[in-house]
Amino acid sequence: MAGKAIGKMRWLISVPIVVAVLAASALLILKFREAPGTLPFRAIGDGSGGVFVAWQESQGVRVQHIDASGQPLWAKGGIPVQKIATQVNPRVYPGLTLFMLTADGTGGAILTWQDRLTFPGPLEGPPVKLYSQRLSADGELLWNDGVVTGMVEPISSGTGWVVPDGTGGAIFGWNDYKTYFRALHDDFLRLQKVSPDGRLLWGPEGVLVTASSPYRPMTEQDRALGIQGTITRSWPTYDGHQVVVSDGAGGAIAIWHEEDYPNRMHRIHARRLDANGSFAWPEPVLLRASSNSFSDFSPLASAADESDGTVTLVVQGGQGVGDPHPSTTLVRFDRDGHVVSQQTLPSSAYVVSDGRGGVILWRYEQTPFVGPPSERSVSLHVQRLDRDGSELWTDRPVIAAEKGEYLDADAVGDGSGGAIVVWRFGQGEDNAYGKIFALGLDAAGNTAWGEGGVALFTDSRLKYQGRPTAIRTASGTIVIAAVGRGAMRGDMIYAQKVGDGGRLLWSSGIRIDR
Repeated sequence: MAGKAIGKMRWLISVPIVVAVLAASALLILKFREAPGTLPFRAIGDGSGGVFVAWQESQGVRVQHIDASGQPLWAKGGIPVQKIATQVNPRVYPGLTLFMLTADGTGGAILTWQDRLTFPGPLEGPPVKLYSQRLSADGELLWNDGVVTGMVEPISSGTGWVVPDGTGGAIFGWNDYKTYFRALHDDFLRLQKVSPDGRLLWGPEGVLVTASSPYRPMTEQDRALGIQGTITRSWPTYDGHQVVVSDGAGGAIAIWHEEDYPNRMHRIHARRLDANGSFAWPEPVLLRASSNSFSDFSPLASAADESDGTVTLVVQGGQGVGDPHPSTTLVRFDRDGHVVSQQTLPSSAYVVSDGRGGVILWRYEQTPFVGPPSERSVSLHVQRLDRDGSELWTDRPVIAAEKGEYLDADAVGDGSGGAIVVWRFGQGEDNAYGKIFALGLDAAGNTAWGEGGVALFTDSRLKYQGRPTAIRTASGTIVIAAVGRGAMRGDMIYAQKVGDGGRLLWSSGIRIDR
């Protein structure tokens, strides 16, 4: 097996309350690739040691509930959820997933999907509606045929943002844009709360958090500033990129990007809404400003510090003009949105809770940063910080791929300050073959089990094992992946549960999609 695991490592990062990560796509070193014909899927824990798994087939999306012992609880092959297909051409858009799965906080799940048959739609086409459906733990569809919970652009592969409120309902965030001319549109960030029985609680249009400056014809003053074209808008302005995360108390925090085009500046703002849809932070809070763009970002984790009610946001972006390497800023707020502490780290990362008030941060490092894939070497680095951003584990590589290999990984906290890392190496331009491995780290950052990695799907017939997704439960870590008997694609969904000491609890793995 090409590639190697590096033992006795230290890694991760910490954060007390709500953790949100804003990561510019231009700053992401690697983007995972799945082979044509690979089933898109999403997975989420059920809160009782099991997992919900959703996957996309030609007829639409199906969902299965697996209990803590690996037994399917619903009909064989899962249950069909949405009646409006989300099929895309797998030869043109392999692995494209136009749906997401979220736990509802009461033992069930919420599926959100795009209402479309093809991707992408016409650039100047109408908005694409987002629908959501709540499923009980027993597989009952609770929101009739689905509730409209937002919209996306015709060319978007996104599904908005979903934040469970802890009662079975959820808060949804989206850009409620209005077309101005052709592909140009004015942008409106809205949040809507849906009750456990599917009712809209924050009015027919939700709560307006912020809006862009409207497009308008150019003026002589605009031209004097060097702005090109015939149509412009006033600057700075919200530009339709946002993130929504839980506030840990039944509300949500909306985070959005603001562009100042004439001055080449980019800013990230945040504002908190309580469980009733009122603004808990009277004014937006500036999280970060930089000359580098943050326009494409995503949340990586959220947590709550109930001891003092503070909220911590993790903001990622470039450090300055011409600097291709991103950095991470931790900002901790009190209940009213005042900054309590702030720290900047010289790297970007995915973030998960360490179960002790801190966080685990893991990231890809590519050498050289720019160059053909065949000449690049990729490693996975991990670090752990406490709630104030102080280093508990020194940033260091844990897994290293051979030159030219693709590395796809995931990591979760073990609830006791340690972590479990899962990964696969893809071979060549086609990202072929690839076996999935796991490694455990203790609270000190040392290898607890799996020095070199424990193979998770041991059936020799499973030649292709795709990008893994790890779900931490109280009784072990569940790893889900698309797998296949051919080297080039994954047309089955498999799951494995890893217990204490790296023991495989579900034999050589269980198949979920049949």
